[in-house]
Formats: sequence, structure tokens, C-alpha cells
Amino acid sequence: MFERYLKIPKIPKKNNFTLIRMVCCFVVIYEHSIYLSGIDFLILNIREFAVKVFFILSGFWVTISLLRSESIKEYAVKRCKKILPPYWTVVIVGALLLCTFTTLSAKEYFTDAGFWKYLFANIFSLNFLHPSLPGVFEGLPLNGAVNGALWTIKIELAFYVCLPFVLCFLNNYKNVRGGGLIAMYFLSCLYSVGCHWLVALKPSLAPLQNQFPVFVTYFACGMSFALFWEPLLKILNYAVAPAFALLVLCLWLDNFIMSALVLPLALSLVVLWFALRLPFGGRLVKNDFSFGMYLVHYPIVMLFVQQGFFNSCWVLAFAGVLGLSFLCSYMLAK
Repeated sequence: MFERYLKIPKIPKKNNFTLIRMVCCFVVIYEHSIYLSGIDFLILNIREFAVKVFFILSGFWVTISLLRSESIKEYAVKRCKKILPPYWTVVIVGALLLCTFTTLSAKEYFTDAGFWKYLFANIFSLNFLHPSLPGVFEGLPLNGAVNGALWTIKIELAFYVCLPFVLCFLNNYKNVRGGGLIAMYFLSCLYSVGCHWLVALKPSLAPLQNQFPVFVTYFACGMSFALFWEPLLKILNYAVAPAFALLVLCLWLDNFIMSALVLPLALSLVVLWFALRLPFGGRLVKNDFSFGMYLVHYPIVMLFVQQGFFNSCWVLAFAGVLGLSFLCSYMLAK
């Protein structure tokens, strides 16, 4: 479909992409378990970085998926099959099963307007409109939000929708391909800085900082590797050291403007280097269950918190969260 200027990169079979996704998934589950349980345990607050890594990898692999597709329809079908069945299953089945953990009777639960509002909002990935179910997880963090991890799904879907338009433009105008990606990057940076300034003036606007335009920088970096595969691969070994230094500098200085401008590029280079240059990852993890585990872990953690399992034995409770998340992810995959 895109055969004028855009070429499909040849990805080596031995890579560490699956390992990186699973490590990021583990980080998110671990830190959500600590945050939601309120246990005084070691936490580095890096789950946001893990989510950003997911966006980088999504920008890379989804772009390749579109390049390999014969048509927009084929691409759309592949994306829908990938994300919607497990997502809808988690939303609908989770809402049904949680009727046994509500303070309401079954009749009150299913006839409550909040139940149907939750289903409607979350099926359309608008979980911020109605994140809670009636009588479920009352008194727990974030006002008992059933699955606080689902906010990223609407961002993924927005990228899936925008990508064909971007690639059609870049495919027809070779001379602006690099400039187009750079423009996307800096417009996203401008949006992020503007939102940061607005939120400082009016904190109620904080949700603007978790919307698609903020994360375009990470998607654009992933896209860049897919579209400029060979030249970027040649300089990767030379670029990773300064990229890692910039990454550390961003974390140390904790300056929002610098982080907005530099962090996405630096993090992308480091992630891609780990994915393509380290020799051992493919042997450690072969099957990727990260997406399913990411979808299901949050309500499992909330259930364990509600039942007091983390207070009894945090390590066993966390092991239980991991085990159940893996089992549910395996069932979703099948």
C-alpha cells in the first residue's frame, strides 16, 4: 500500500521487545500494588516511564503493521482484533463478576444507572466519564475506580486512527518526511508545556495532561525508527551513551520543559538499543502476555486491597496478583 518511498524494515528475529514489554508490565503492576495498598514498600515511581515505553513500542510496531498491510481495511481489522476483544472482555466480564463484591443486592446493582453508565463509558474507552461501579470498592483510592489503567486505551486508539493519515502524507512527500515527524514532535512538546502552564494556573485542568497530544512525541519517535530504520540502526550504538546521559540528566534536574523536549527522544534511543543490541532477552521471555496482564491487573489489585490480603502478607498478595493477572491474560489470548 505504501510503496512509493516508505520501506518495510527488516526486524531481526532475535530481539528483546517482548522482554521489555513484560518488564514494563511488571513495573506497572508492582507500583500500582504499592500505591493502591498503601503499604510502605520500595517504590521508584517509574510506572509513567513504563507506559511511555509502551507508547514508543506501539509507534514502532503499529507503523510496521500498517506498512505491511495491503489496505487501510486490513490494517484496521488487524488493530481491532488485537485490542478490542480483550479490552471489551475485561470491561464487560469484570463488571458482571464484580456484582459479587458490591455492597448492593444483585437486583440493585444491575438496575443502578451507574452500572450502565460504566459499561457505556468504558466500552467506548471513555473511562474518565464513569470509572466506578455502584457499591464496588467504596472507600478505596481514586474513589474506587474499577480499572485506573484503562486511560491509555483511548490514547492507543487515537494513534491507530491518526497513523494512516500521517503515513499517506509522508508517503507522497518524501522531502518532508523527516520534517513532518519533527513537526509532530515539537507540536506535541508545545501542547505539553502549554498544558503544564495552564494546570499550574488552574489545577482542575489536570486531565489535559493525560490526553493523546501529550504522548505524540513518544509515538513519533517509535515511528521514526520504523520509517528511518537503516540510518538510525547505523548510529544506534553511538547515540545510546549520550541518550542515556540525557535521560539521567532529565531525571536529576526534574525540569518540565527540558523533559518535554528531550526525554521522549532519549528514552526511545535507549529502549531501542536494549531491544536490538542486548543478546539475551529473547531467551528469557518468548511469549508476550503484557497487554492482557496490563488490562486485568488493576481490578485484581483493588480486590486484594478490599479483602485485606496486602495487610496480611504483601509478598504473597503481590505474587497472587501476578499469578491471577497472568492466568487471565493467558485465557484472553486463547
